[in-house]
Amino acid sequence: GNTVILASSDGLIVFDTGRHRFHTQKIIDHASAASSPVAAIINSHWHLDHISGNIPLPSPGDFDGDKLSDDEELLLGTDPYDPDTDGDGLKDGQEDANKNGVQDANESNPLDRCSPVATSALCDFDGDGIINAFDLDDDNDGVADAMDVSDFNPSSDTDGDGITDGQETGNDGIYNAGTDSNPLNACDPTPTGVGGCTPKDLDGDGYFENYPVGHDLFDQNDANPCIPSSSNQACPCEDTDGDGKITICTKPGSIDQKTRSISLWLWPLYTSQGAVCGPCQN
Repeated sequence: GNTVILASSDGLIVFDTGRHRFHTQKIIDHASAASSPVAAIINSHWHLDHISGNIPLPSPGDFDGDKLSDDEELLLGTDPYDPDTDGDGLKDGQEDANKNGVQDANESNPLDRCSPVATSALCDFDGDGIINAFDLDDDNDGVADAMDVSDFNPSSDTDGDGITDGQETGNDGIYNAGTDSNPLNACDPTPTGVGGCTPKDLDGDGYFENYPVGHDLFDQNDANPCIPSSSNQACPCEDTDGDGKITICTKPGSIDQKTRSISLWLWPLYTSQGAVCGPCQN
């Protein structure tokens, strides 16, 4: 097909483009020789040898419009017909920020889809040799991606206790229950810390299953109100020897506390007055 190019004060106006690359390249070459940009394209009709229409073409010498000239792309090794050669979402001209055709120290690599951010499935964010698509802990902070508040942030704080996941797991990428604090438990390591610790006491005995192991109020069995201590109101008193009597502590914790042996049937009365099962504790 034929193409007509008119010059205007704003640039060149192209009537009818062709569908072949060499045809388009001739239009760009003409614009480059004339030192004038293509301001608009007008196609008079549509069929396979006419494409585009009524939009600006890239500047002369920049076929893909990525702000790098074709010559600069040849120097970089990028594709002059693809504005984002590595497919990372950044145009080649953004990655070669100073447009000199060289990857400088402060610039990302336009040929590496994992540069500057290695978060796509085929990248290896934490550099452990496992690509993100198959890595169960992409940022190697000791919290699996399925539970991590931020898969690609080793400084994330999943439980909100003010301590990063990496710090809680010893910065080795592995949670060791015996030595590390739990990065999924805001009450560990400090129940009264800056985070939102919500104590869990399912059996109502005043001891908490989500407190750190070793804490005075840690409950290793939150389904039994008599563990870890039977001296609380939630723990029912039992007549273990069958004599009809039980041992209780009245006014526990006060200077007037007293250990008593009472008839089993009186227990509801005493417990309503604050008594606890078992002898008083010093």
